[in-house]
Amino acid sequence: MKENLIKRMWGFTFPYIDIRLSGLAGIFAGLFLAKLWFPILSLDWYWYVIGILIASIKPVITFFKQV
Repeated sequence: MKENLIKRMWGFTFPYIDIRLSGLAGIFAGLFLAKLWFPILSLDWYWYVIGILIASIKPVITFFKQV
């Protein structure tokens, strides 16, 4: 019998190109959101910086754990 999907997903590894393409898809999704909902572009600059910092905490921690 196959393992639970959640357990199998925990062991997935992705090639570098897949990770980069996921990032590119995220960029285009953000641009699409900005195109559809204009008020999001009227936020002050520091809100974007806060969002970037919050989103980058986990990858930075993972990077430094591997070094």
